[in-house]
Amino acid sequence: MHHIRLALFLIAMTQPVSAAPPDYPPVTADAPPLDFPRDQGAHPSFRTEWWYLTGWLRDTSGAPVGFQVTFFRSRPAIDQDNPSAFSPRQVMMAHAALSDPKRGRLLHDQRVARLGPGRTRLSESGLDLALDDWTWRSGADGGFAITVPAQDFTLALTTAQTQPLLPEGPNGVSAKGRGAASRYYSLPHLTVSAELTRDGHKEHLTGEAWFDHEWSSTLLPDKAVGWDWAALNLDDGGAVMAFRIRDDKGETLWAGGTWRDRDGSPVFLREDEVRFEPRRRWHSPHSGADYPVESDLAVSLHGDTRLFSLHPLLDDQELDSRLAGGPIYWEGAVSCEQGRGYLELTGYDRAIRF
Repeated sequence: MHHIRLALFLIAMTQPVSAAPPDYPPVTADAPPLDFPRDQGAHPSFRTEWWYLTGWLRDTSGAPVGFQVTFFRSRPAIDQDNPSAFSPRQVMMAHAALSDPKRGRLLHDQRVARLGPGRTRLSESGLDLALDDWTWRSGADGGFAITVPAQDFTLALTTAQTQPLLPEGPNGVSAKGRGAASRYYSLPHLTVSAELTRDGHKEHLTGEAWFDHEWSSTLLPDKAVGWDWAALNLDDGGAVMAFRIRDDKGETLWAGGTWRDRDGSPVFLREDEVRFEPRRRWHSPHSGADYPVESDLAVSLHGDTRLFSLHPLLDDQELDSRLAGGPIYWEGAVSCEQGRGYLELTGYDRAIRF
């Protein structure tokens, strides 16, 4: 789901609603078909949007490193007719993180700015994003080129597509509750070539990634405090995405997901076909939150239950995005017997509020 993701990221920065707030368009089941390359680009009339790449890399010694790069766009609930150049009619945020077992913790950096000339770029015709010197572009072959000069590392990535696009829901419409939905599609099993500079040393790594692009005008259903989300590239070429939205008792308010075999059509999972069962929790010494970093993800497919036992690459993959207006949450590389991917856990430090 990534999400209803940190779309939430800039709620704290928005100004009070005035006489002419935005008229956010809804996402409905009869939405038009996805259209590329246009739908790789921005959809600025919607309330929130994100482009999200996660993956596993290995260095020349075979040591694993997890990575995550995300760009967000938000249309705050402010007067859209305000002529001031300082009015944040659109706001961009980006963050990047490395999960390095050798360090035992997450390396993380973030950027945030109003949309405007000089610091930001946001294309509506294709994927072309920039926030300061962080850039993300899509090439003619469908691959990505990303450069992130972060505080403690510099990551330059190039990706290549190996499988068809995966719509996350019929026609790329992903239900997030009754009356709430997003447009959402993924690209699993991207091959990745990376140049990583850290501690003054540059190294070449290769690996595999998962890409999400999602946009919406709705956030979370009533009584929701957070969500669990996972996306897995399976060793046999299959792909699975699953999420659940939780209430303050830890009960599931809504769940869903998508399964695709290597050569098959996507199967869209119903609420009762996705289950997260925590097995081990990690207590964060930073925030005091307790995260279910080891869980069993059970997915029912054609009446057959598939079980994925998720194990973190390292426990301390908590990300604090408060400096950019976001929450504290856990987002990190996980593996299972069948493959590797990423897990996101929000609302465990405190309820996500809007």
